[in-house]
Amino acid sequence: MIVTTTILGHLFRALRRSLSRVFLLFLISGLIAVVVAEIVDIVITGKLPNIYANGVALALGLAVGYTTGLMTLVWEVFHDLIQSFEELEKDFIKELTAGPALVEKVIEQVERRI
Repeated sequence: MIVTTTILGHLFRALRRSLSRVFLLFLISGLIAVVVAEIVDIVITGKLPNIYANGVALALGLAVGYTTGLMTLVWEVFHDLIQSFEELEKDFIKELTAGPALVEKVIEQVERRI
Protein backbone atom coordinates (compact mmCIF):
# COMPACT_ATOMS: atom_id res chain seq x y z
CA MET A 1 0.00 0.00 0.00
CA ILE A 2 2.82 2.41 0.86
CA VAL A 3 4.57 1.63 -2.43
CA THR A 4 1.38 2.33 -4.40
CA THR A 5 0.88 5.63 -2.61
CA THR A 6 4.48 6.60 -3.25
CA ILE A 7 4.22 5.73 -6.95
CA LEU A 8 0.97 7.66 -7.36
CA GLY A 9 2.39 10.61 -5.44
CA HIS A 10 5.41 10.76 -7.74
CA LEU A 11 3.26 10.45 -10.86
CA PHE A 12 0.73 13.11 -9.81
CA ARG A 13 3.50 15.53 -8.83
CA ALA A 14 5.20 14.97 -12.19
CA LEU A 15 1.90 15.37 -14.02
CA ARG A 16 1.18 18.69 -12.30
CA ARG A 17 4.63 20.04 -13.18
CA SER A 18 4.36 18.87 -16.77
CA LEU A 19 0.94 20.31 -17.42
CA SER A 20 1.86 23.67 -15.95
CA ARG A 21 4.93 23.85 -18.20
CA VAL A 22 2.91 22.81 -21.25
CA PHE A 23 0.24 25.48 -20.66
CA LEU A 24 2.82 28.15 -19.89
CA LEU A 25 4.81 27.48 -23.06
CA PHE A 26 1.59 27.25 -25.11
CA LEU A 27 0.54 30.71 -23.94
CA ILE A 28 3.96 32.34 -24.28
CA SER A 29 4.75 30.97 -27.74
CA GLY A 30 1.21 31.66 -28.98
CA LEU A 31 1.37 35.27 -27.80
CA ILE A 32 4.79 35.77 -29.39
CA ALA A 33 3.51 34.39 -32.70
CA VAL A 34 0.44 36.67 -32.61
CA VAL A 35 2.52 39.75 -31.82
CA VAL A 36 5.04 38.94 -34.57
CA ALA A 37 2.25 38.38 -37.12
CA GLU A 38 0.60 41.68 -36.19
CA ILE A 39 3.91 43.57 -36.43
CA VAL A 40 4.65 42.01 -39.83
CA ASP A 41 1.20 43.08 -41.04
CA ILE A 42 1.76 46.65 -39.81
CA VAL A 43 5.16 46.81 -41.52
CA ILE A 44 3.87 45.38 -44.81
CA THR A 45 0.63 47.43 -45.10
CA GLY A 46 1.69 50.54 -43.18
CA LYS A 47 -1.70 50.59 -41.43
CA LEU A 48 -3.22 48.98 -38.39
CA PRO A 49 -4.27 45.36 -39.00
CA ASN A 50 -7.83 44.63 -40.08
CA ILE A 51 -10.05 41.76 -38.90
CA TYR A 52 -8.62 39.30 -41.44
CA ALA A 53 -5.05 39.96 -40.34
CA ASN A 54 -6.16 39.51 -36.73
CA GLY A 55 -7.76 36.17 -37.65
CA VAL A 56 -4.62 34.99 -39.41
CA ALA A 57 -2.48 36.10 -36.48
CA LEU A 58 -4.77 34.26 -34.07
CA ALA A 59 -4.68 31.08 -36.18
CA LEU A 60 -0.90 31.30 -36.42
CA GLY A 61 -0.63 31.86 -32.67
CA LEU A 62 -2.82 28.84 -31.94
CA ALA A 63 -0.85 26.65 -34.35
CA VAL A 64 2.52 27.69 -32.94
CA GLY A 65 1.27 27.38 -29.36
CA TYR A 66 -0.24 23.94 -30.01
CA THR A 67 2.96 22.70 -31.62
CA THR A 68 5.10 24.03 -28.81
CA GLY A 69 2.74 22.54 -26.24
CA LEU A 70 2.86 19.10 -27.85
CA MET A 71 6.64 19.14 -28.12
CA THR A 72 6.89 20.20 -24.50
CA LEU A 73 4.44 17.49 -23.46
CA VAL A 74 6.48 14.76 -25.15
CA TRP A 75 9.69 16.07 -23.59
CA GLU A 76 8.10 16.34 -20.14
CA VAL A 77 6.67 12.82 -20.31
CA PHE A 78 10.11 11.34 -20.92
CA HIS A 79 11.78 13.64 -18.39
CA ASP A 80 9.22 12.99 -15.64
CA LEU A 81 9.20 9.26 -16.30
CA ILE A 82 12.95 9.10 -15.78
CA GLN A 83 12.75 11.40 -12.74
CA SER A 84 9.95 9.32 -11.20
CA PHE A 85 11.98 6.14 -11.58
CA GLU A 86 14.99 7.82 -9.97
CA GLU A 87 12.89 9.02 -7.01
CA LEU A 88 11.31 5.58 -6.70
CA GLU A 89 14.76 4.01 -6.68
CA LYS A 90 15.86 6.33 -3.87
CA ASP A 91 12.74 5.53 -1.83
CA PHE A 92 13.18 1.80 -2.43
CA ILE A 93 16.83 1.92 -1.35
CA LYS A 94 15.88 3.93 1.73
CA GLU A 95 13.25 1.35 2.67
CA LEU A 96 15.69 -1.53 2.12
CA THR A 97 18.37 0.07 4.26
CA ALA A 98 15.83 0.84 7.00
CA GLY A 99 14.78 -2.83 7.20
CA PRO A 100 17.83 -4.23 9.04
CA ALA A 101 17.83 -1.30 11.46
CA LEU A 102 14.18 -2.03 12.25
CA VAL A 103 14.93 -5.72 12.86
CA GLU A 104 17.82 -4.76 15.16
CA LYS A 105 15.56 -2.45 17.18
CA VAL A 106 12.96 -5.20 17.54
CA ILE A 107 15.65 -7.66 18.69
CA GLU A 108 16.95 -5.13 21.24
CA GLN A 109 13.44 -4.59 22.62
CA VAL A 110 12.90 -8.34 22.90
CA GLU A 111 16.27 -8.82 24.64
CA ARG A 112 15.45 -6.06 27.14
CA ARG A 113 12.22 -7.74 28.08
CA ILE A 114 13.83 -11.15 28.53
